[in-house]
Amino acid sequence: MRKLAPIALSAIALLALAGCAGGGNGGGGDAGASSQSVQEACSIAQDKLSDAQSKLTDSMSAAASGDGEATTDLFETVQKGLDDALAEVTNPDVKKPLQAVSDEYKTIGESMSALAAAGSDPSKLDELTKINDDVQASSERLKTASDELTKLCA
Repeated sequence: MRKLAPIALSAIALLALAGCAGGGNGGGGDAGASSQSVQEACSIAQDKLSDAQSKLTDSMSAAASGDGEATTDLFETVQKGLDDALAEVTNPDVKKPLQAVSDEYKTIGESMSALAAAGSDPSKLDELTKINDDVQASSERLKTASDELTKLCA
């Protein structure tokens, strides 16, 4: 399970990053709350997450090799990109799903840290099962938020 976790996390990370892969649709949404267009907000998010994605590649390679510290780095790198994007995105139509992606990504990162702390001790099977269930639930919510962001920024 420990060897599969970093690989699964890599897929989750790429899913989250894919949400801002588009260049933005230029739609206005609720422009009264922010002068930032959807296109501008998507562009900011894309720039910040592209930078995180380039750093992520090294962490994913190390994590796939079983380096537990690299798994932590993987989450911290992406979370920093999400935090940086959230700090600059003011368009509410983009900020809401971006915040949801960030929240779920953070939850998954915390769960994976708990998984690493639990190790492969058979006496912790119930704890490991709960962590796995939590990650699956967060992954579904992450996918939903990421899909919303992808649709908005396509």
